[in-house]
Amino acid sequence: MRRVAIVSLSMSLVACGARYRTETLGTGTAVAVASEGSVTGAPGAGGVTVPAPGLHEVRWTIAVPRAMEVRWTVACGGGDAVEGVAGETHDAYTARRLAELRAARDRERAAVASLTGAVLGGVGASAGASTPAGEARAEVAVDGQAAGDAVAAAVVSDEVALPPGDVGAGTYRGRVEVVAAGAGACTMTLADADGATGTFEVIRRVDLAAERRAARAEVRAAAGAARAQVAATLVAYGADPGRRVRAAAEAQARVDAEAQARLEVEWRARAEAEAELRIEAEARARLWAAAVDVRGAQLAYLAGVCGADPGHRARVAAARLRAEADARAEAARRVRVARQLEEDRRYQVALAVRADVVAYLEWLGARPRPPMPPPLDEQYGEPPVADAVWVAGEWVWLGGAWVWLDGGWSVALDVGGGARPTVVDHRDGGGAGGHAGRARVEDHRDAPTPTPTHDERPTTRDHRDDGTQAPTRKDDERPRTRDHRDDARGGDDNDDDGRVRRRDHR
Repeated sequence: MRRVAIVSLSMSLVACGARYRTETLGTGTAVAVASEGSVTGAPGAGGVTVPAPGLHEVRWTIAVPRAMEVRWTVACGGGDAVEGVAGETHDAYTARRLAELRAARDRERAAVASLTGAVLGGVGASAGASTPAGEARAEVAVDGQAAGDAVAAAVVSDEVALPPGDVGAGTYRGRVEVVAAGAGACTMTLADADGATGTFEVIRRVDLAAERRAARAEVRAAAGAARAQVAATLVAYGADPGRRVRAAAEAQARVDAEAQARLEVEWRARAEAEAELRIEAEARARLWAAAVDVRGAQLAYLAGVCGADPGHRARVAAARLRAEADARAEAARRVRVARQLEEDRRYQVALAVRADVVAYLEWLGARPRPPMPPPLDEQYGEPPVADAVWVAGEWVWLGGAWVWLDGGWSVALDVGGGARPTVVDHRDGGGAGGHAGRARVEDHRDAPTPTPTHDERPTTRDHRDDGTQAPTRKDDERPRTRDHRDDARGGDDNDDDGRVRRRDHR
């Protein structure tokens, strides 16, 4: 596949500041192929070796002995070739040169005419005669500009022709970008080059951002290999790589079992409370209904015997219905209140379990991850091109610390017929307090651990075999830690019952 490039004598390459670095790889000689098929030099001779794939700039120079068009082709490292045309045909050169000579003749005539008219100015002549019949006089005036035009036409010839030996010999220069698919050679070929010669210079453009990414990848790979080697050495000396994981799993299993037991007890208590509430509500409803019935009977007696209001029974029935509805609503409200209280207790239990897990993991050596720092204030600067888009930097967790990845301008670069996004860093001095293109690492090793709020403080429970369980910590109570410093049983980390003991390192 070939990409045709139209090259003019004045080309410019957009510089991207610190985005790229250029390296001159060498200078080569173009292979010239004449129209009859003869080759100047062996095919491929005079090439420049390309050590790695990537974007390269080729600056070429073509010298022609006469006016002619030379088709050139540049290819590097097995990538897509770029081709173009340098020079002009003999007819085009002749027409252009004759037009230039005519323009020079016209300028010379205009200069001669202007000079002559200024010297002569307006020239005049007069004559007079006297006769017996009277006198006569005649005057003649000549325009200086007209005289200058006549002089210029007489001095400067109308004939225009190319001077002897002017056959259009010259030198053409240009530069083009070529993508190398791999390591190889950059070559330049001239087609229909009857006597034309060419040279070219290959300049490699190195993407600094890609180099930094590759360097970081190598560092991470080396760190991983060193860590694996250290782990293998420790295992060879008898270390148990799964001990910490098993201890954490056993601790989590114990915490889960305790939490499940607490939940079962609380659910049973909740069910019993709901049953008692239902029984109480039903009893109250029955008592209320009995009272309403007694009252209705009394009212009926009064209405039937004593002549009371006959519509009183309906009102009594309506009052009874309202009373039953109020009783049911009260019972439902009590159930909702009990359920809400139960949910609150479960939430407090979950918080206590979470605090136990966090405290145990911290005892095992875990450290809480520090919060993500606020985004850095980056200086955008001017975009390198009109369609550039700014990509903001971000914090990433890498190697046990927050690392800031710098932002940059995103530009779509057309290489090899496809769009390849690239990032160009144009910040002044590296943005917010750093060097351009360098990641920042937030070191939290000496930073104090954030103090949790009263709802997030870890709770340490006392599991000594006294047959009782420590009550849940209140908001104003501090975590309790068992002190084993006076324990005379040696350095064993477990009690007789196999449970892990916490030590006070204050």
